[in-house]
Amino acid sequence: MVRLFLLMLLAALGGNPHFVAAESLSDPQAIMERVDAIRNPQEDYRLNVRITSHTADSGARIYEYEVLVKGRDKTLVKTLAPATDRGTTMLMLGYDFWVFMPSISKPLRVSLQQRLLGEVAYGDIARVNLSGDYTPKILDQNVEGLGVPCYLLELTAVNERVTYHRILLWAAMDDCRPLKAEFYAASGKLLKTCLYEDYREAQGIVRPHRLVLKDPLRPGHYSVMEYSDIRVEAHPEKFFTKEYLNILRY
Repeated sequence: MVRLFLLMLLAALGGNPHFVAAESLSDPQAIMERVDAIRNPQEDYRLNVRITSHTADSGARIYEYEVLVKGRDKTLVKTLAPATDRGTTMLMLGYDFWVFMPSISKPLRVSLQQRLLGEVAYGDIARVNLSGDYTPKILDQNVEGLGVPCYLLELTAVNERVTYHRILLWAAMDDCRPLKAEFYAASGKLLKTCLYEDYREAQGIVRPHRLVLKDPLRPGHYSVMEYSDIRVEAHPEKFFTKEYLNILRY
């Protein structure tokens, strides 16, 4: 009878173990895996990303990308707009990242920490594996986080090649949805803050569709990342090779 009840409960929750009540979670790794499952599909997927960069003294700059993700360590980013940058592609394999430009014969190797646009780093658009890239620790529970009780987690980088050395993350205790984060450099400097907004259903899970990234040292400087057309779909391995991207450029 107990087994039957558990099976019926799992079916009612969509057959997905990520939907077990978050209040039962006391293991920080389990919380982070739940956070990742909410942020992004855990299968191969694609989505469109629109980045709008705002500054205090100039107009907004808008870039648009198509992002293909395979597993947790392969990402292909195609630039869709502006027209002057169309054709530029980016490839992440593990912690290695290259930029392929039609006007340059060899790809440029960059780090995940380098800025792509405004407050957005290359790793923000390409590297999505928080639960694998960081060691989590629960600093506190039932803390205030945008009006709801939250876990406050400290995430420490597993190596120096990830995008940020340290992250403070507020995740709602009722379902582990991320609400806000602070990103720090190895020096301890606060690099940026992030708000996770516009929660809507995509691929059967309510996910954030807008991230607002702010520079704490430059008032009026912020970037907005908006996600759309999130779809689970398989991608061929050949898409995620430097040889294939070199062929596409010509």
